[in-house]
Amino acid sequence: MDHLEKHRQLLSATLENVIRRQVSCVADYLKAPKLVYYLVDPNLKKASEFFLEKYQAKNALEIDDFTHIDQYDVLFCISYNGTAQEIVDKAQQFKEQNTKITCITNNLNSALASLSQDTLGLSMPKREEINPDIYQEVFKQAVRTVLEDMDKKIEMSNRQ
Repeated sequence: MDHLEKHRQLLSATLENVIRRQVSCVADYLKAPKLVYYLVDPNLKKASEFFLEKYQAKNALEIDDFTHIDQYDVLFCISYNGTAQEIVDKAQQFKEQNTKITCITNNLNSALASLSQDTLGLSMPKREEINPDIYQEVFKQAVRTVLEDMDKKIEMSNRQ
């Protein structure tokens, strides 16, 4: 089995692990918030940029004044392992404002996942024959695919 086929199989297995209900639940948070903020691992920014721009999300790392942030806002997080301290600390500040927090991560036991009201787990089956760097790339592709699906669900919901 060649490298490309292994890559395709891993991506397929990852996406099969995503329960469509989870996609819908996370999408529900983004239907009509006052404002959307985001926290995204730097290496996942490009994969999620189209989605963040469409929903006019603001970079949460640039927020210092929390006086106007409340329960009507949404913090949308995308992180491979959910453990980057800067992201976790900022998410905690949003949680203290009762902001709705939702995230996409590979690590459902992470600090970031524990701060979220709804977490979409993109759990990838571990296979010894696959290079660990491939997991990051497959996760990016899975994130992009899930965001495209979420976008379609939000658009359909808004038409109704």
